[in-house]
Amino acid sequence: YQQHAKSGNCEWFTKKLSDILVNDYGIDLKENTKVEHFTTKTIKNSKASTITQIKTSKGVIDIDDNTKVVVCAGSWTPVIMRKLDLYCPIYGLKGYDLLLSIKDNPGLENISKPTQILVVKDLYITRYNDQIRIAAMGIFTGWDTQVDKNILDALKERSKTIFSTPYHSLIDNSEVAIGLRPFSADGRIIVGSVPEYNNLYVNVGPGYNGWKLCIGTGELTSKIIEGETWDDIKKDLGFDASIFDPKNRIKYSPFFCKLTSSSLYI
Repeated sequence: YQQHAKSGNCEWFTKKLSDILVNDYGIDLKENTKVEHFTTKTIKNSKASTITQIKTSKGVIDIDDNTKVVVCAGSWTPVIMRKLDLYCPIYGLKGYDLLLSIKDNPGLENISKPTQILVVKDLYITRYNDQIRIAAMGIFTGWDTQVDKNILDALKERSKTIFSTPYHSLIDNSEVAIGLRPFSADGRIIVGSVPEYNNLYVNVGPGYNGWKLCIGTGELTSKIIEGETWDDIKKDLGFDASIFDPKNRIKYSPFFCKLTSSSLYI
């Protein structure tokens, strides 16, 4: 058991957070909206360009001089960045979750249930109130989010070796969730300004540590947008956060971006 670790349902959390942002802070959230293209312009006497418009599947968003663009799209960050001819070394690690509903199940009344995070070799088992979540190690399959029946069946059979017989029917009929964990090529998050564009910032690469890092990376992104230097941040936070700098990690590479823009890669 991981005695002091906490767990939560990221879908419930995200939906609740979005309600707070919209209702309490007036944030305009555009759901089910795809970024299709960026309009940019060159800056006189500067090597950097600036983003002036974002074309989406639901219209055009104008970007004025006081607006910053932050790409924080998890495993889809490189798909968006390459529309700006930028190669971002982020790769989605595909993971499978089984969600077992234990609410009002008479067959489990006298059966022990996990109360903490349980790690059993390649399985992570957590409790979400009336649900039990079983997660497994991930695989790299590009940006594919379809269920692989062979992998799903193997996960269910592996889970049955951990849980007692009363759970087996729940495992067979469990809800399945699939997600892509955004891993960076060197294992470090990528946070900060992108030198090729004077109003572009990125925050990506926590892998499976998104909740552990989100508050810190959000604060770090805010400090950089507000104009703090890496030296300022080091004095404030007590460590050298420049190791997360996108400079020399996100590359301007028009040819490579066009090469990987095929539907095979998204």
